[in-house]
Amino acid sequence: CPVGRVPTLSITKLKTYIECPNKYNEKYIKKSFGNSENEASVSLQLDRPIHAALADFHKSFVADKGESAESALFSSFYSNIPPTTEDELAEKLKSSGREFLYKYIKYLYPKARPLYINQTLDFNTDNFCFQTVVDRIDSYEDGLKLIDYKTGHRQQSDLQMQNDPTICAICAAADNKWPGQIKQYSCIYLGKGTEVKTEVTSLM
Repeated sequence: CPVGRVPTLSITKLKTYIECPNKYNEKYIKKSFGNSENEASVSLQLDRPIHAALADFHKSFVADKGESAESALFSSFYSNIPPTTEDELAEKLKSSGREFLYKYIKYLYPKARPLYINQTLDFNTDNFCFQTVVDRIDSYEDGLKLIDYKTGHRQQSDLQMQNDPTICAICAAADNKWPGQIKQYSCIYLGKGTEVKTEVTSLM
């Protein structure tokens, strides 16, 4: 990347780089340091305010305060769209975001059992250093479930998730912090309002 400009890394970026370094370069490096921020797609610009809204919502929403879950989540989403966003783009983000979050409230929120939000995990050995942030960790009677919010269109199967090196590293880091308690890894696809989950086993 350009000298002095080190890009931040997310799980999605790591997976893109593992799959194809050239694709990573085209999608993130060139666009990040191009002449215009508007080169990024609506989907990419939607990712951060959606994640921030869901984090804020699960940290602060109280069901018996009179405001509906949908209203609280939408308000949080609108407030997380940067005020410098051009009007036309802001309207596109709001339209797509409302659709995503409506599906979340209707199909996925009732099952949420959040224990930790934006939890940082570390996993270090003599030859390896890994750090990531998990969007949400839910607690159930039989253990913990790691949850990753997805705003993109590409969807993995549970078998693909079990063989995904990034997911395996995240599960290893979580198991290092909470030995024997990590039971499931889940990807929530906000655009479709669906969840794909896989059991966490020693083979991962």
